Amino acid sequence: MPCDICSDPCPQSGLSAKSMRHAVQMGFDPFAAGLIPDKLARLVNPDSAADWKQQTLHGLFSDRDWKLCRACWNKIKESAT
Repeated sequence: MPCDICSDPCPQSGLSAKSMRHAVQMGFDPFAAGLIPDKLARLVNPDSAADWKQQTLHGLFSDRDWKLCRACWNKIKESAT
């Protein structure tokens, strides 16, 4: 299964839903971090980042664990410090 954020085919780490919610609360934003792949970036609209944040904190993504590649994992760690 690919990375849940950037679609890298080789996820290396898992992150609990609780830890992802904490990272988002601390400022993690995959859109601002440049982690959204070009093939998906074409689909981004002005509300995409806010919608993703809402879904991650309180919606469909709020209680599922995440599969992450090293690049996304490192960006999350940076934002949580």
